[in-house]
Amino acid sequence: MASGMRERSVVVNKSASGANELVAAVTGAIIRVTQVALVAAEAVTVTFKSATTAITGPMAWGANVPFIDRSAQQNRGLFATAPGEALNMDLGAAKAVGGYICVQIIPVTPSAL
Repeated sequence: MASGMRERSVVVNKSASGANELVAAVTGAIIRVTQVALVAAEAVTVTFKSATTAITGPMAWGANVPFIDRSAQQNRGLFATAPGEALNMDLGAAKAVGGYICVQIIPVTPSAL
């Protein structure tokens, strides 16, 4: 991992319709998702967002069908927030979604943008 980069696992247990914060914004850093292992208790549409901007398309998940993606190449990630923005999971309806994600908190400098 690059200098200054931290990786951590985040427990996900959300059920509110609309935006659900998974990782709070970090000033001067992006949040890069490297793994996802989630399951919805009922069918629901899920969109990951950088604050309020979509960073994935809407994904229709079936009930009790795991969504697992561990395919990110090292240091590339699956998707990431803009600098200084929270990672949110938008649920199209109030349905329970649980599991975990792995993220890297990556400091950025203005010259790197």
